[in-house]
Amino acid sequence: RILFSDGVSTLVDFKPFLTKSLHPTIQKYLREDYFSDFQIIDGNLNWHDYDLIFPIWDLYNGKLES
Repeated sequence: RILFSDGVSTLVDFKPFLTKSLHPTIQKYLREDYFSDFQIIDGNLNWHDYDLIFPIWDLYNGKLES
C-alpha cells in the first residue's frame, strides 16, 4: 500500500511484474529482503541506485507494465 501526498492510498501488487520478468536483475527483487530495501527519491520509489524504479503515475494508478 502506498500513501501519496494528496491523501490517495493505492495498493500496488509488484509480484506479477517481478515474476513475469526473466531478467536476473529484476528477478532478485522477488526476495523480500532485497525488495524491502528501497528509498524515496524525488517522490519515486527507488531500489539500489536506480536499479529498479517505476513511474510514479503507474504507482498512483496501481498498475505496472511489464
